[in-house]
Amino acid sequence: MKKNMNASSLDNLKPNSNGRPKGTPNKATVWKEFIAELGIDPSVAKNKIYKKVDACAGLGDAVCIKLLWDLWMPQPPKIKDEPLDIQLPPINCIEDINKAFNAIDQALNNKAITIIDAHSLANYIKTRAEVIEYKEVKHYADMMKQKQ
Repeated sequence: MKKNMNASSLDNLKPNSNGRPKGTPNKATVWKEFIAELGIDPSVAKNKIYKKVDACAGLGDAVCIKLLWDLWMPQPPKIKDEPLDIQLPPINCIEDINKAFNAIDQALNNKAITIIDAHSLANYIKTRAEVIEYKEVKHYADMMKQKQ
């Protein structure tokens, strides 16, 4: 049987919108201060904690397994997609493709763009070349049909 939910009962389900009070240290800071108060060398404490987490993970502790997983399998760095400071020449025909690649080479040599940026731009130019080539082939095919 379903319970009737009204607005007041939905308010009870909301998460804590206030969050952690200002000035309250996070758990990592609390642990660092605790270790410092005990007078334990942080590198020694780190090794002991690692061994304990490793042992608990070996016994199937899900939290410890996740901690080790996050430690061993770090997330790849996030790629920031920002506008590039490069001026490509207009690409209107196949002959313009070489000019565009030369502009990329120059920007790469001047360290204005990264190799990843250059790769992305090269893919863009390749796609533009395919579109131009398709248009030129279609135009040629249309001309041949008209001659027949």
